Amino acid sequence: PELKDDISQMDEKWNMSGNTSMPSWSVSGYKIRSIDCLNGKTYVLQGKAYATPQVEIIGAYDGNRIGTLNVEGVSTGIYYLSSIKAFDGKLIGSNVVDANGALKVFKWENDNTAPSTILQYTSPDAIGAQINASGNFSNGKLWFSNGNSSKVYVFTISNGKVNATPTIISLKKADGTEFVGGDGRGTSGIIDNGDGTFWLDGYNCYPTLFDTNGNY
Repeated sequence: PELKDDISQMDEKWNMSGNTSMPSWSVSGYKIRSIDCLNGKTYVLQGKAYATPQVEIIGAYDGNRIGTLNVEGVSTGIYYLSSIKAFDGKLIGSNVVDANGALKVFKWENDNTAPSTILQYTSPDAIGAQINASGNFSNGKLWFSNGNSSKVYVFTISNGKVNATPTIISLKKADGTEFVGGDGRGTSGIIDNGDGTFWLDGYNCYPTLFDTNGNY
């Protein structure tokens, strides 16, 4: 139903932490960085810089802990795994790097197998804090913003393979000057409208519509 301003229409099914305590599976010193749902399961990514991440698998409808995701080989970057996303029936995720670091995107076929690396790219910008995706593995795109959200990196996907050479779109305000709206290492979310235009939003950045050429 349409929620409008009445949150009483939302029924809480379960609460993992309550108001005063952390979940029993929390790792000391780690923070939750990303969360998504796939096939009735909630994946919760927690981690800290230069440390092996942990992804908890939680029943989306009952809150029961199912286990942890296999993260074997995820060991590069500042945060080895910074963002996860359900995409075309699979789980994908990215690390986060500073300029000239190796951005990596991982794909999990299931919860038990180690992920494969489907993209590795030496980025001239800080990048990777949030992964965005559109389409599917047959015909799709991976989207990233750079550190201050002045650029968008678009990697095309065709027949299951990711093109490691991105299209880099420099974002511009209405007066033609550089658009700067984010903070950090590419934290902005990006929504592909399918017609060449896209929305960008994030920290210090209102939801903003851009055309194919990056014009506000």
